[in-house]
Amino acid sequence: MKLWNLADYLTGELDLTYLSDLHYPEKIRPEKLCYLLENKISYEDFPENEWIDICEYITGRKEDRGKEAYCCLKEWAGRER
Repeated sequence: MKLWNLADYLTGELDLTYLSDLHYPEKIRPEKLCYLLENKISYEDFPENEWIDICEYITGRKEDRGKEAYCCLKEWAGRER
């Protein structure tokens, strides 16, 4: 399934113009991110370090393990803003 790295994949799927847009929560549609994480991609689709990096980039939280970062992203996306 892997065509891109996780950051590029999310940028495209979230209809963002630039990869750096992932750093701005107001530009991300959380419901779409939640949908992607629950239905389109799984933890196994990308390397652990990519989950850790993208979690910190989007949420500001640094997780030590990829699975924790994946769960953190799901939690972040599921919160109401």
